[in-house]
Formats: sequence, C-alpha cells, structure tokens
Amino acid sequence: MKPRSSGHLHVRTTMRHLAIAISILTLCSCSSSSIQQYPSDWPSQPVMSNDCSEVTGRYAEAKPTALGAAPPGVWAFMFPHSQVRLNDNTVKLREMSVYFDVEKSLHIDYLIDGSAVSSKIFTPSEYVCEKAGLRLSINKRTGEVFDKVPNRGTLTITAIMFRVKDYLYVKSTWDTKALIFYIISDAAFSEWWSRFSVHQP
Repeated sequence: MKPRSSGHLHVRTTMRHLAIAISILTLCSCSSSSIQQYPSDWPSQPVMSNDCSEVTGRYAEAKPTALGAAPPGVWAFMFPHSQVRLNDNTVKLREMSVYFDVEKSLHIDYLIDGSAVSSKIFTPSEYVCEKAGLRLSINKRTGEVFDKVPNRGTLTITAIMFRVKDYLYVKSTWDTKALIFYIISDAAFSEWWSRFSVHQP
C-alpha cells in the first residue's frame, strides 16, 4: 500500500484544527436578554390618535432605579451625561418637555431647575405614530458596540411612548449584535419601562 504523502496529512491536520476551532466558536457564541413586562398595576395601554399629539407635555424626571444610577429619562432618551449634571447635588428639579414644532419634528428637552440643558430633536422620518404609541429611533450605531474587547456590530435603541391621564409611559429597547474579536457571535437584548408624571411649572 502506498503511504500517504506529507502534504495530504498536512491538509487533514489543518481541516481537523479548523473543525475544532469552529466547534469552539460555536460553543462560545452567546446571547443574553432582560425583559421587563408591563407592570400589572399600571393602566391599560390606550389606542393613540393619528398624530400622537397627546404625548406633549412637561414631565418630572423619575427617581433613579439604583443608587448612583442615571435617572430613567436620561437613559430612555440618551441625553449626554455630561450635559445633565448627574453628580450635581445643587440641582433641585429635573424635568422633560415634549412638544412638536410647526414642521412636525418632535422635541424632547431636558430641563434643570426650569432651564433646558440638553435637547433631542426627531424629524418625522425618525418616529412613527402607531396604535400602541409613538415609536422613536433613539440611536443606531455600527462599529464597536461593546466596551473593553475588540468587536464590530450594531446597536439599535428605540423607545415607544404613550400618555394616560397624568403620566407619560415609555418602553425602552436596546438591541445589540456583534462579533467579539470579529469572529465570536454575541448578542444582548434589554427592554424596560419607565413612567413620568405631568409637572406644571
């Protein structure tokens, strides 16, 4: 019997190593999710009007969910932390103002002690008025989406908001898909609710 050539053995060894590597990468691929259900003691979600104009108003910022955490409104609408003075103990009142301008762009202003310190503007192409609420495209980024490790992927942040009587309700969604070290698949999905009470200055 003719012995196998060294080249043939090299190919077989390479293929075996490749198969092992693929198996390891498959095992390493992971995903995580955190989904908060709509609280049962909150009111039923309404059917919105055609223009979702009922979301307009001035709302008090909600309390942070944990000590040292940013307030929910900052996370929901991605206001820059450097602009909203998170560690300033002299701040007495935090609010958000939601309104449409004449060109139907949606404005969400972050106010500290009555003065706007940060603003988000959403053109009509960046929001959709649905029956379940006003859907906003908060952020969509492609590139490096995780900290500390080389990666490439997409991060999509959306919000759906509606108003019932004296509260604005917001569902925030973060959806991240990436390749860690550019080869290992990873994904993270989180969804949570916040509400903000109407505040009359």
